[in-house]
Amino acid sequence: VGKDVADELALLQAEVPADAPGGAARTVEAQLGKPMSELYGSFDPEPFASGSVAQVHRATLSDGTVVAVKVLHDGADAKVREDLELLEALAAFLESEDAEIARLRPTVLVAEFAGMMEAAIDLREELANLQRFRLNFAGEPDVVIPEPFPDQSGEKVVTMAMMVGHPFTDRASVQAAGWDVEVLVRRAADVYLEMIFRDGLYHADPHPGNFLLPDSQHLAILDFGDVGRLTTQRREQLESLVIAVGTRDVDAFVDIVVELTTPPPDVDMPALRSAIETWLNRYLLVG
Repeated sequence: VGKDVADELALLQAEVPADAPGGAARTVEAQLGKPMSELYGSFDPEPFASGSVAQVHRATLSDGTVVAVKVLHDGADAKVREDLELLEALAAFLESEDAEIARLRPTVLVAEFAGMMEAAIDLREELANLQRFRLNFAGEPDVVIPEPFPDQSGEKVVTMAMMVGHPFTDRASVQAAGWDVEVLVRRAADVYLEMIFRDGLYHADPHPGNFLLPDSQHLAILDFGDVGRLTTQRREQLESLVIAVGTRDVDAFVDIVVELTTPPPDVDMPALRSAIETWLNRYLLVG
């Protein structure tokens, strides 16, 4: 998309304009049915980060535990649903009017996106995801998942342990945390392979703002509003795909790609297989 557009889109990670002062506290009290003084020992009214659907405030619990309180932007749920309705109508129109676009199945893509966005604006989903991922990585102490606090969480608010550390943005920031870049890359790749092939549940929003390096031994993962789930069948297909690449089995790779993508019946299969084989040999089977 080019640097200018990429830089602008990066602002959505944590620099979206925050709600009017006091709005987050009112949302929290309305959601949890208690005054802020009973819910938290302290609550900073100024968010330290504001993303596309929610903003995050620093707070403490009554016992002094430092926490991050994620609060849905005022009206974000209604705005998201309005936009999704527009996308669904546009996708249906294009699919009915343009045969070439219909081949891309835009209504299916929009439906998948809508499912992700509905989960993103219900912070009870994030609470459940935090609990699940903490269980999945309980045996790997170098992977840090924030501890959630269910009593201070609801549909529009989720409270979790505060994470601090170095950003995961470039080589310099990684080295400043004490990590060797290659070691971190391998460990991060291993973590994602475990999510996909072991758990069938993976963090689906891996931009730099969602990772921190607390020190040279730990990798913290943040924001579990967007996660992906894989069926047993899909995991087996992906395993076969990886094996095909590892064994340089072009025919098996092509068969799995066709199975995964279920191309329309009018697709020129010999041409498709030829194109996939050319791409595979050019980019994955070199060296």
